[in-house]
Amino acid sequence: VLLLVAGTVRNLAAPARPPSKRGGYVFLLTMLASAALAVTGLVAYLNQPDAIWAERTDWVRVGNDRAGGPATALEVGYRVDRLAALVFTMVTVVGSLIVLFSLGYMADEAKPDLHDHDAHVHRRGRFGRFFLYLALFAAVMLNLLLADNLLQLFVCWELVGVCS
Repeated sequence: VLLLVAGTVRNLAAPARPPSKRGGYVFLLTMLASAALAVTGLVAYLNQPDAIWAERTDWVRVGNDRAGGPATALEVGYRVDRLAALVFTMVTVVGSLIVLFSLGYMADEAKPDLHDHDAHVHRRGRFGRFFLYLALFAAVMLNLLLADNLLQLFVCWELVGVCS
């Protein structure tokens, strides 16, 4: 969300400005912090015998039933067991390495005028857009790992497909 808002404001304020690499570095720092927190959380989790971390909250509440009882609710939540904690840590560490590699791989896309040989056109670099989609992909993948219901799992799975 931060990359989307900052990129939109920057493009509206100065549309002719060359693309910036700051968003990629912000995303790298965020992924490194996530990886460090995931490793710390994994160690803390493994020190608790038979622990399962879980929480649920209402996402959307729809009306009351006729007897004045509680409303029908769609809930979102997370559930962390040993496998989810391990895979979450693996995804954040590998994701950090992917972002680090992508900073170098996408360096040409930070140019203000890029000649695309395949399409024979000149276009603006797409460095920021790539890292926006990659950040959304990482966030949804991590949410997919922790989803505790089928609706949340389905929404995250579809967003992973959209980002791909």
